[in-house]
Amino acid sequence: MRAAFLLVFLLVPIIEIFLFVEVGSRIGGGWTFLLTLATAFIGLTAMRRQGLATLASAQQAQIEGRPPVTEVAHGILILLAGALLFIPGFLTDTIGGFLLWPFGRSFLLGTTLVLVVPALFAGVRANPQAPPFEQAPQQPARAPEHDGKTIEGDFTINDD
Repeated sequence: MRAAFLLVFLLVPIIEIFLFVEVGSRIGGGWTFLLTLATAFIGLTAMRRQGLATLASAQQAQIEGRPPVTEVAHGILILLAGALLFIPGFLTDTIGGFLLWPFGRSFLLGTTLVLVVPALFAGVRANPQAPPFEQAPQQPARAPEHDGKTIEGDFTINDD
């Protein structure tokens, strides 16, 4: 896990620098700068609009009495998309744009569920007749063993 994080932490800036150089050499430095500002502005505007729509659908789900799980997941991904679009760079803008697209969020959530849910339930028994969480049989409670040094009794504290 740490190695993957370190790899991403090192590769993303290298890819972003490479893309800045390539795009800048094709369209010019000024246009590259304006394009970066435009994607940040468009991303934040789209994040705000979609975030408010997701909040409204989450409130509607609560009114209907169902948990707004999907809406919360979409809201988190919209927030992540806005952060990625705000960060200067073409790779992060591409990923952020994909997450702002409703199909992109649904695809990511579906893929995550397909990969994560089976791993979560890998230890569950295949026998549906068996209780899901079987406990060890209860042993009858035994009286504690006394070593002859224990004195049982009650006490009170008098603050006179």
